[in-house]
Amino acid sequence: MPNTAGPGAPASLPLVSATGCTAVVRDVRTYEDGRYDLVVEGGTRFTITDLSDVDTASTDDYSTASVSLLPEPLGPDVEEHADRVRELYEVYERRLADIGMASETAGDLPRDPIALSYTVAISVVLDSAEKQRLLEAEDAATRLAVAARFLRRENRIVAAPDLPNLPAGPFLDNGVSFN
Repeated sequence: MPNTAGPGAPASLPLVSATGCTAVVRDVRTYEDGRYDLVVEGGTRFTITDLSDVDTASTDDYSTASVSLLPEPLGPDVEEHADRVRELYEVYERRLADIGMASETAGDLPRDPIALSYTVAISVVLDSAEKQRLLEAEDAATRLAVAARFLRRENRIVAAPDLPNLPAGPFLDNGVSFN
């Protein structure tokens, strides 16, 4: 589903994807000037059913949404997809190690296909649109099939004798996501 800022929303508002996930706060760091850093982990997926309008002139106004939680079905042939993703991810880890890059999940992939699909989605260098595509997959089997396509591509890139120049979007991300 395409990004939307809601009907009639001003162009200055950030785009919000129709599918997102809840956030579980894992750590909070506060600063004397009132700022804070949050470390969050994705929780339950949802789809936005209604998005509030926001007065962009107000510093106290912020957007809210009504959501419907999404189920997490396994999908057809999920174990076959999971086995293939594990194989491709092992190749990805080895190739990253060969060029001096360590993986955060080295050797610790979950056995559960749903958990595996999300672990791979956060571990592989992908742009925001690709990560969103994984989040929007209707079931774990579909998410794993898409992840396998991304892993095949990433494995070809990392295996190149000289890494090609690629868009640095994922590396320049300021860490803020409105989804």
